[in-house]
Amino acid sequence: GAVWALTSSGQAMSYRGGAQGTSRLYPVVLNVYDLSPVNDYISWLGIGLYHSGLEVAGREWTFGSGSGVFECQPREVPGFRRAVPLGELDVTSMHIETVAWDLARDYPGTRYHLLSCNCNHFAAELALRLGAAPVPGWVNRLAAIGACFAWLLPASLTGVAPVSDGQPASMQVKPKPAAFSGAGRSLLSDDASESTPLLPRRTTGGAASDSREAMRERAMQAAMAREQRMKEQQE
Repeated sequence: GAVWALTSSGQAMSYRGGAQGTSRLYPVVLNVYDLSPVNDYISWLGIGLYHSGLEVAGREWTFGSGSGVFECQPREVPGFRRAVPLGELDVTSMHIETVAWDLARDYPGTRYHLLSCNCNHFAAELALRLGAAPVPGWVNRLAAIGACFAWLLPASLTGVAPVSDGQPASMQVKPKPAAFSGAGRSLLSDDASESTPLLPRRTTGGAASDSREAMRERAMQAAMAREQRMKEQQE
């Protein structure tokens, strides 16, 4: 049967054990950030310059140039505007990890485009694959309009993300410290640090250092470790 508990915020959450981990009701929230003060003047038109990340199971997933898909602490990006609830999911954290892992393959950092493949596109597709409610149209409407005039913009502008690895572009002039040691991990990384990446870089020869099954196993082990820590904290 289901076991009910209260989160730190006082929200009721159900738990159901299983061979693949503990199933819970995870709230799904789209965190939206302002990229420009002009949003205060044009948001009433249903448009704006926004960055977004999908928060689920205590982590925020987003997408940027160079880094590709990465996770960070919810709402740590400057300029937070509002949170948009997208319903709840009755799944395991392992399932969330697997879905994000699979989607990351379709969103390498080199694919980033400010108008046609940005963080809002990624958040919308991740929400769709997880089974959450659709992302509101106003979040990415300005990019859709701008895509009609993309040929007027230089590639140097459209190919760089305003936010990458949780930092606004204006803050990336200096080398970034290890801001995500521990909790935050990039899905694609060459760094074999304590916080092991879920996905190694692809090799040009066609043979990656780990097989797909090995990488999936690594993602599942990480999810199971988090499940165990949560159970220990509840006890």
